Amino acid sequence: MVLVRGEGVASVAKPVMVVVIDAATLDAEVVGEGPVPLGDALAVVDRSELYAAVRSASGGILKFGRSRRLATPLQRLAVIVRDRQCVFDGCDCRPERCEVHHIVEVEHGGLTDVDELALLCKPHHHHLHLHGLKLVRDGPKWIVVAADDPRC
Repeated sequence: MVLVRGEGVASVAKPVMVVVIDAATLDAEVVGEGPVPLGDALAVVDRSELYAAVRSASGGILKFGRSRRLATPLQRLAVIVRDRQCVFDGCDCRPERCEVHHIVEVEHGGLTDVDELALLCKPHHHHLHLHGLKLVRDGPKWIVVAADDPRC
């Protein structure tokens, strides 16, 4: 049990568990405890704050779910390799001038996972948010649609 101090009063907090998942084997490791079957680790979700990180074959973190808001440098690199430039149709802004955009905003349940991120230059990133537009996949490319589009 973890005790948290706040306003001079100690209170009981939910236990925090960090699970690292191997993307290739789906083997799970509870940080500080060691390897465990994935099913066992997930069985305690209702009693814990669960943070899961999916690791690539090279050891980089590709998925953080909602445990992390900003993309890691490795996630940003993976998005750059996939998208190459701003994904807004007709924009050729280079990746170093782009921001990583959550397809579904974090405050609406979006995940900080490579397949849930896209490169947008700052003007197009702002344009999407300002006008309530969304990005959706259309084969290998992204398209901009209205927020109420059924593809969202």
